[in-house]
Amino acid sequence: VLVGADGVGGTVARQMGIYESLEDYPLVHGLNLYISEGDWRSCRLFKEKVPLIGLGYENMQGYAFAYPFRTGVQLGVFAQRREGLEAHFSSWRQRLWERGYIPSGGGEVAKRYFAPAGVGLLLEKNYEKRTLLVGDAGGFCIGTTAHGIQPAFLSSEVAVEIILKGLEEGNLDEWIPTYSKTWNLRFGEYIKGSIELQSNLSFLLKMIFKDERICARYAQGFLFGKKVI
Repeated sequence: VLVGADGVGGTVARQMGIYESLEDYPLVHGLNLYISEGDWRSCRLFKEKVPLIGLGYENMQGYAFAYPFRTGVQLGVFAQRREGLEAHFSSWRQRLWERGYIPSGGGEVAKRYFAPAGVGLLLEKNYEKRTLLVGDAGGFCIGTTAHGIQPAFLSSEVAVEIILKGLEEGNLDEWIPTYSKTWNLRFGEYIKGSIELQSNLSFLLKMIFKDERICARYAQGFLFGKKVI
């Protein structure tokens, strides 16, 4: 049994004929920078340990972010269009630095990134004979943050369960085709809901920030895929 966990541009998915043309899928484009050198421990982002999210930053169809970690701080932007990302990133970085959230830094270069937001829902299947795709390789990426760590855990869990049952019963060829139905039942609504929330964010922004309770509820949906209604 082969489990493909090597990302959207990975070898396993390509050999299965998936993602031959990435332009056919809804990709989310991003730039991010991880700062782990210098005086990052003295910046506000690390000290306050509160993530910063700029929904619709500078009217782009996406968001800006800054996260504190134990070993550094990360900042970046994600958007549905790749054009103008550098300008948005530079503006966001400057704004964070002026307010003391991040260190001034040196010559660090932000890394480009793209994610197949919700593509798992569009693929005919995420398996082939005795091969299962998990994480980004299977298109399991939420539509709001473009992050895939949680769907990666969930899809891996489903894959392991199916493989173990197939091995125990000696009928892997019958169990593997149940992968699509099983992950859809387990977390399909999570991915679908994140895409719907992202598509409505521009309309909802003014309402979200008028009330602290509504804001907190939508933050749970945006970051963790929880239902907001």
